[in-house]
Amino acid sequence: MKQALNQKELAFCIHYHSLQNPREAALAAGYPADRAARAGRALLARPEISAQLAALAREEEGRDLASQVRAGLHRLAFGSAADAAKLLFWEEDPGPQALEGLDLFQVAELRRGKNGVEVKFFDRIKALEALAALDRPETTAGTALPFYRALLGSVEQPAEDGGRDD
Repeated sequence: MKQALNQKELAFCIHYHSLQNPREAALAAGYPADRAARAGRALLARPEISAQLAALAREEEGRDLASQVRAGLHRLAFGSAADAAKLLFWEEDPGPQALEGLDLFQVAELRRGKNGVEVKFFDRIKALEALAALDRPETTAGTALPFYRALLGSVEQPAEDGGRDD
């Protein structure tokens, strides 16, 4: 028999669905900061949590692009950059497995230079301005799309030829 989710667990599901980061979702749901990462991972391992997240995903399938843009901008404006900051303090190469668990949504550009790791973040102020513009009555939902595309376009794309200068 399935166990019903309590209010805190349901809040975790809603926040995780939006943030896609177990630690941030657990913090937002009210779990203690010193145990948020562990609690988030433990919650994701539970079948009833997975079922709730699947239900939220099914509901989102019909969501329009403007709602998805709003969610992305909200995450850029208010999301945590803690995982990206961890990269600055790693003394050794973390390897791909360690990087898979990091939430790097806030990162616009990441490169390793002669002085170590360089991290460029998306502009939170611009994301906040775009969110505010969405809430103005005279603003249509479609006006955020050009900003969102420009934001995505501001990231340098890697060369498809493996970085060779021919």
